[in-house]
Amino acid sequence: MFLIVYRFVQRLKMRRPIFKHLFESLPFGVVVLNQEDSVLDCNSAFLTMFKLEKEHTVNSKINDLIVPDFLKAEGNALTNDIILGKVIARETTRISSDGNLLQVAISGQPITMPDGSQIIFWHLSEYYQA
Repeated sequence: MFLIVYRFVQRLKMRRPIFKHLFESLPFGVVVLNQEDSVLDCNSAFLTMFKLEKEHTVNSKINDLIVPDFLKAEGNALTNDIILGKVIARETTRISSDGNLLQVAISGQPITMPDGSQIIFWHLSEYYQA
């Protein structure tokens, strides 16, 4: 039994760098949150889109980082919907750290981890109006 578990753990360790590389290489912004709305991880496309630095982003509240003041209620409502188990998709406005407003398409969903904890996955794509 120990050998089977050991081999499984070794396979997971080997795959982890592959998934981390995939996460970092995605051309759109991805952010993973806990249920308190704090950033657990994000990819470089997210950081570039919002002109953020990772060390100032991780553990910060997502709605404090990228939601303009006039849309705080919307940002909180989207987070609450996901916590309640809903999958969301919306086109809206977000703000970069330098104050520029960005038109983005957001999709988000709750994900239950193997240990039973829940995380929130957000996908953000910047789009331009013609």
